[in-house]
Amino acid sequence: MSRFIFGALAAALLLPVARADDDHPEPFDPPNQEIDKELDESLRREYDENGRPIAPPPVNPDQDPPSGGAKDDDRLHLRLGGMAAYYYTQLKNVEVSRRKGAIGGAEVDFKDQGIADLEEEHSLTYRGWFDIGRFVAFQGGFRSTEFSDLKRAESSFTYGSTTFSQNQFVETEIELLSADLDVVIKPLNNRWIELGISFGARYVYWKTEFVNPQNPTAREQDTAEALVPMIGMGLALRPARPIELFVRGRIGHFEYERKDTLRRRNGRLQFDEAYSKEATAAEFDLGLRIMLEDTIGVIAGYRLDYVAIESERAARADEVKGTAHGLYAGVVIQF
Repeated sequence: MSRFIFGALAAALLLPVARADDDHPEPFDPPNQEIDKELDESLRREYDENGRPIAPPPVNPDQDPPSGGAKDDDRLHLRLGGMAAYYYTQLKNVEVSRRKGAIGGAEVDFKDQGIADLEEEHSLTYRGWFDIGRFVAFQGGFRSTEFSDLKRAESSFTYGSTTFSQNQFVETEIELLSADLDVVIKPLNNRWIELGISFGARYVYWKTEFVNPQNPTAREQDTAEALVPMIGMGLALRPARPIELFVRGRIGHFEYERKDTLRRRNGRLQFDEAYSKEATAAEFDLGLRIMLEDTIGVIAGYRLDYVAIESERAARADEVKGTAHGLYAGVVIQF
């Protein structure tokens, strides 16, 4: 009887504890069989029924690779490249003049006066670029060409203090050099098209020399140079990944004038005579570039450069004007 009483009391004491456990059940841990089933399902989605990996779809070589998101687009990519090409140049529409004191100064037109036939000359042209990301780049270029001819002048002309007579042999030499440096902003640059706006400067050097080979003392030589601010625009189309069609144009003008001035410097009066200088430069470039593995390639195109420099002071005055143009072809490397 006592055992029955003790058993009833124990059951009464444990009943509230059991109800409390029912109100707050323990978290359920799935058995290992369910975990294995989920793992098998994920593996089945990656493999076909035969157990072989499912090959990814073929990638079109002309299609951009999948983007990794905004982080890939914002990544800063640096690229350095250069070009060297043969430039088959012609110099046309040449006009020069030189005045020493009150002597000379008349314009000498090579074509109209039959002074020289400047034949095509082979020369080299170079260009380099440094891309900082997709939208900013630094670009520069250099080219130098010499032109020469020896013929009888069809009409007499005066250059500087020397007069060259009609039917007299005249040896003519012209050296034309230019160097460029620009910052290029590319508001549009993607797989298919690139649009760039350039701001920079061009240094132009022009040397003219006339010599009478029968009288070497009859020689006149003059140089003209200028630093011209430039602005330009370029467009490139990429119909296929290795092919690029491009067109670029730049133009610039510089003008300076100073009147006669008398000023005091270091306690002494100094006179600066009147001086004026004006320069204009223009460039047009059209071509095709084909790259292999986006590292090395070939380039070919047509280029035109216009130069005009004029300076004047009391003791002398100089003027040169001409257009150099021709075809070029070369190699490109970038990394």
